[in-house]
Amino acid sequence: MRTFDLTLEIKARAVVPEDFTKAMREAAADKVTASPFLLNAQEMFPEDDEGFTLHILKHGTRNCIRSELARLYESSGIGGTLSPVKAVVDTNREPPAAPAVLANEVAEVIPE
Repeated sequence: MRTFDLTLEIKARAVVPEDFTKAMREAAADKVTASPFLLNAQEMFPEDDEGFTLHILKHGTRNCIRSELARLYESSGIGGTLSPVKAVVDTNREPPAAPAVLANEVAEVIPE
């Protein structure tokens, strides 16, 4: 028998369409069929679509990765333990490149 300690790392970028957020909001609004997770997400982020979507994406990804690894190990006859998956959100994203704008140019564009 062999024992291995593995550390896995994955970097992902998710481009989430508005339809996804809308569908999750609708599912969370149905108090009868919504999961406790969706109800909690709705309560935590009632007006913040970005926070709501990120919360669902982050925790959904974590749970799916762990579940799939458990299924793979079980179906292969491999025993072991799986720690909770960590989801780290990169908040240091570079803003999109944009040309510099002078204050007087901004005043011309924005209606008073």
